[in-house]
Amino acid sequence: MSDIEEYVYVICTKDLRCKIGRSIDPLARLEDIQACCPNKLEIVHLIHQKDSLLFCSKLEGKLHRHYKREGKHIHGEWFQLEESDLKEIESQWSNFLSEYQPRWPGPNRRFMTDEEYRIWLSSQEVKCDW
Repeated sequence: MSDIEEYVYVICTKDLRCKIGRSIDPLARLEDIQACCPNKLEIVHLIHQKDSLLFCSKLEGKLHRHYKREGKHIHGEWFQLEESDLKEIESQWSNFLSEYQPRWPGPNRRFMTDEEYRIWLSSQEVKCDW
């Protein structure tokens, strides 16, 4: 099991210009971003799934793609969001967890940790058609 824990964060200005990213230390990340930003920033969402770097990486990418498709992309990892978007993130992340977090095959279907997933994946036969 990995000792590294990661978070997906949504850091916003008062007018909801928001950065969606991930970090093992979101408070330090907030300080780093704040040092370069003239507007006051705050963490409005902090999503953590214990022992799951894979989950955080996939969730961050899904949020980026979703808000780009919605036409809310400003630059890099920054998006112009609305209150309804922030509520959507809060209500939808658990649905994302059940959809994307790897589960053990079989009847119990419990979630795999990142380390379990790596071990399981390496044990699977890989077939190439090229």
